[in-house]
Amino acid sequence: SWSTAHCRWWLRGERGWAQVEILVTPEAAPRIQTLRVTAVGDPAADLVEAAERLLAAAAAPAAASGPAPAWPAALTAGDALDTAAVDRALRAASARFGRMALGLPIVGDGRITSTWELVTDRGGRATMKVSLDVESCAVTEASLLAAERRGPDDAW
Repeated sequence: SWSTAHCRWWLRGERGWAQVEILVTPEAAPRIQTLRVTAVGDPAADLVEAAERLLAAAAAPAAASGPAPAWPAALTAGDALDTAAVDRALRAASARFGRMALGLPIVGDGRITSTWELVTDRGGRATMKVSLDVESCAVTEASLLAAERRGPDDAW
């Protein structure tokens, strides 16, 4: 919850999760302002494997000649995917968060695409989204998004 008027929780179903979120008005007798239910499918094994390979590659130690390549050789990239951009994002996230692991899936159908919250060594919030081509199992999208950092509320 991000306020006393807000609450978010998860419910487990047969084939995935449902995120339920409620926001009420700040009145003596609160009224429901927003009620949101979001279905999230369990990620397929191919999606989980691709995401875990990317995170493992990001955690690989750098070589003496420079940063470790982040894109795993065993992972097929789609033609339109900019693997160099994914490499940069993974290296930057690894430097900021340390070792990262998949948390709960928060968005996606579970078959073609999934987005996970990441569990990080150094704290901070980040998400990772992976999408696959169903026929070729090539990664068509891989993105890592770090939550914005806020400065202190009080000025010096």
